[in-house]
Amino acid sequence: LKSAATENSHIAVVVSQYSFAYPEVRFTLTADGRVVLRTPGAGRLLDSITQVYGPEVGRGMLPVAEDNEWRSGPEIRVTGMVGAPSLARASRSYTSFFINRRWINSRVLNRAVEQGYHGLMKVGKYPVAVINLSLPPSEVDVNIHPAKSEVKFQDERRVFAAVENAVRRTLLAQAPVPEIKD
Repeated sequence: LKSAATENSHIAVVVSQYSFAYPEVRFTLTADGRVVLRTPGAGRLLDSITQVYGPEVGRGMLPVAEDNEWRSGPEIRVTGMVGAPSLARASRSYTSFFINRRWINSRVLNRAVEQGYHGLMKVGKYPVAVINLSLPPSEVDVNIHPAKSEVKFQDERRVFAAVENAVRRTLLAQAPVPEIKD
């Protein structure tokens, strides 16, 4: 084990991620006698994001467009929230992915989200996003990593396209248009 502070940080990350996956569950994390995180459990992803990342991030989040199911082959449904490009961060640590509400890491999904933002953010900046993919269990292999934190998709290109298009459509449809001042 590492120091208590390091271990508490790892625990906070796990609890935060699962508060995104299950916004209908109330989470309370206490460390060293103080409440570190408390989510309302009201079923709204935005509430969990606001509690974890703060009100500034919460105000800049956009719900992923609902009309994004891919109907050729097994259904892929992309839900979640993406941050307005103005919320860009210096690292990828503000991007979370879930497959059927299971927290995972995925370079493919990171690239898909970043491609969805292409041309909307500065180079070297990364989006804030919480993405949940719903797809048939037969379309994803969770047995490629000992900790089950990485997955392999049956049709990687289709999943990539679904995520990229959902993010891009959301940003173009809902992002605030910047004001032009004289």
